[in-house]
Amino acid sequence: MKRIQKARARAAASQNGHCHYCGKPMVPDKKSIDVFAKQYGLKKKQAGELLATAEHLLARCEGGTDTGKNIVAAHAVCNRRRHQRKNAPPPEQFRQLVQTRCEKGRWHIPAVLKMPTHLPPLRT
Repeated sequence: MKRIQKARARAAASQNGHCHYCGKPMVPDKKSIDVFAKQYGLKKKQAGELLATAEHLLARCEGGTDTGKNIVAAHAVCNRRRHQRKNAPPPEQFRQLVQTRCEKGRWHIPAVLKMPTHLPPLRT
């Protein structure tokens, strides 16, 4: 297992399997997508968006490392949306944005928004 995969697995475990940004449950690995989709009544593609990824709090292109201090676990979709922005906001600012949008029902599809939320401690 590569260093980054180990860091992602440790981060996901320390976050009780919930996304750092939205707090919704994550699919732990690709092998679990079908089971997760069935458990939450999602299509396979929808569950795939909730796959756990290693999210660098400080991006590698900005000098961030692949160490546990710099990596949290986040949904593939949450991770992608942060970095698709013209200027990716700092993690704590992005987390606030995601939380606000979740509360308004505007971040995930309704089935995901109904899932239990557990916000991991904020790490910056």
